[in-house]
Amino acid sequence: MRPILLCGLPGSGKSALGGRLAARLGGAFVDLDEAVAAEAGRSIADLFAREGEAAFRDREGRALRAALEGAPAVIALGGGTLCRADHLVLARTRGTLVWLWADPAVLVARLEADERAVPGRRPLLAGGTITARVRQLLDERWAFYEQAHVRVDTTALSPDEAAERVERMVGTLALESTLPPGTPVPGPPVRTIPVPLGARRYDVVVGASFDGLPAALLRAGVVPLRASSALVADAAALRLHGAAVRAALATARIEPVVLEVPSGEAHKRLATLERLAEACVAAGLDRGSVVFALGGGVVGDLAGMLAATLLRGMRVVQLPTTLLAQVDAAIGGKTAVDLAAGKNLLGVFHQPRLVFANVETLATLPARELRSGLGEVVKYALLGAPGLLEQLGGLEVEHLPSRVPELVALVARCAELKATVVGEDEEERGDRRKMLNLGHTIGHALETESGYALAHGEAVALGLVASLRVSRALGLLEEADLEERVVSLLGQLGLPTDLDARLSPAVMARVGADKKRAGTEVDFICVRRTGTIEGVRVAVAALPSLVAGRNVAAPENGVLR
Repeated sequence: MRPILLCGLPGSGKSALGGRLAARLGGAFVDLDEAVAAEAGRSIADLFAREGEAAFRDREGRALRAALEGAPAVIALGGGTLCRADHLVLARTRGTLVWLWADPAVLVARLEADERAVPGRRPLLAGGTITARVRQLLDERWAFYEQAHVRVDTTALSPDEAAERVERMVGTLALESTLPPGTPVPGPPVRTIPVPLGARRYDVVVGASFDGLPAALLRAGVVPLRASSALVADAAALRLHGAAVRAALATARIEPVVLEVPSGEAHKRLATLERLAEACVAAGLDRGSVVFALGGGVVGDLAGMLAATLLRGMRVVQLPTTLLAQVDAAIGGKTAVDLAAGKNLLGVFHQPRLVFANVETLATLPARELRSGLGEVVKYALLGAPGLLEQLGGLEVEHLPSRVPELVALVARCAELKATVVGEDEEERGDRRKMLNLGHTIGHALETESGYALAHGEAVALGLVASLRVSRALGLLEEADLEERVVSLLGQLGLPTDLDARLSPAVMARVGADKKRAGTEVDFICVRRTGTIEGVRVAVAALPSLVAGRNVAAPENGVLR
């Protein structure tokens, strides 16, 4: 068996876990810091003070090679061992490299306790507060730790629990590695898109089967130690895909409690959230548990909100089964429930640990639901996915579910664009992520006022028509035929474009309650040309005229920079 090498920041539990893991495996354990100190006859702090970090890393490399020659079961690496390229290559090629991750706040608490017990024991923590140094070290070392074969979250685990999880995850990884290197693996196309959020980075995996879910969970480090997890599932999605998902989770030794949610936006309310929370508490979920969301945007929002708030936060994995959720709603961490006054008015940001989109599920969607998802795809085409607007013009919607490679590529292109935007502006603190609201200000108002008789993507389609009208009325629209082309495309895709027939004073009143409103104004996303989007701040009272397409001078200071 290849030795297991543990890496991670100071305080992540490498030494405490390593000895227990070696005992479970019946082999020897080497703590690399202790090996270096023993060979030099000095403490780590003394070596740093006398020789500096570069000389210490040389000693560390020699100790690592010597340890590997002894074929131990487990080696706990120093926090900075992998920052040397030769050490990283050695660790990856000679053993199974495991990154022990823990929430930075938990690391700080552990290290502060260590510092009180043995002041100065960790020299790299000197020079600033422990909080600042932990964040700095994480930024500096993230790219090296990310090369590990497995990531394990130890935040809420005891050393014994963490050792058990590492043993199980490494064992599963070994089973997946039985083919010789380079052996082609048959199967449907798979795309993996990273959402670059630093310490909260996660992947969007787009494929055509649930078979890859156990491996994706393993790579994401979210396999729970205990079976106290929940599968929050839309009723229709559970009937169609529940057996396949539960079989995939069983492969990862997860037997979740299944919580069914009736289909439809009408159920995305506080009462449903309370029912789910009570069921999770009754089932014994704790902060180490994982909530899995199977379904469309409604279930994704409910499960995300549940995971964000229950016990002050736990992990969530999104398993979107609708086109709309796969290209948009499941990515980015927006979670919410609706209030009587409007859609998504009560919510928080809570990023998933993994989004696993199986496009095979789209073949089971009603035609209207599939077309609804294309409303969000048209939005991404306007936001600047190259060539997507032209591609959609030649799309045969009725044949789309059977064209798996085309679907994987379509979902991945939208996911890539959203992942980039979310990575740049996670919580809409600036203007970048606000651009994703294109078509949504009027769209949400129409959707809510219809009593959700309008599907979300249908409402977004009408909202895109409104955005193009407002852009033209403000003199911002520079691509002369874009409005006509988009309206024609939406009609071709089977989406509504009859905006005038649906506008009413009640709809415009809904805009006044929009969460993007600031006083008497609302942030409104306009289009200059394909790929060039701008936010303007518009008086709510002026919107009816603008949406009707009546020309209004562009505000001098209205553009949000």
